Amino acid sequence: MEPVTLVGDGVVLTTLRDADIDLIVEYCSDPIFERFLTTPWPYERSHAEFFVRDYAAGGWERGDEATWAIRGEADGELWGAIGVRVPSGSVGYWLGAPHRGRGITRAAFELVADFAFSPEGLGLERLTWECAIGNIASAALARSVGFRYDGEALGEVANRDGDREPAWTGSMTAADRGTRSVWPMLP
Repeated sequence: MEPVTLVGDGVVLTTLRDADIDLIVEYCSDPIFERFLTTPWPYERSHAEFFVRDYAAGGWERGDEATWAIRGEADGELWGAIGVRVPSGSVGYWLGAPHRGRGITRAAFELVADFAFSPEGLGLERLTWECAIGNIASAALARSVGFRYDGEALGEVANRDGDREPAWTGSMTAADRGTRSVWPMLP
């Protein structure tokens, strides 16, 4: 699968590059990552190098995951990352602390969903989402873009110890986009 750049409302999604490694280390060293994400902890430079050079690049090459850097401009500073696995449609995202709370991840997700559901893109019929129980910010974003709350289940993504832990889960189709369903943990 060839990497694709996506451009939208205040965000540009590009491939990750070596110039992003230092910021990835900085952002992924935030204690919130230890609590809610499955990234290695403590997060080291070698983890960021693997993420950029092997994980993200390899996903595009194999065609089993599309991972993008979230930026304000094509050649701009890294703000975060977002990706979707193929064919499962599992979506994951993170944003560096200085960029949270401004609608950036939502704008990035809208681009990814357009690409994921498009026959010219990934041609997926369904996207799935999960997060560690307690990650209210991730749940709020998922609901805001149209994911339906499916309940609590063992997460599909193993934690850093290789175990699957209980997670909040959701799913959406193209028809669900923009709808707001009831999520018991959210007002």
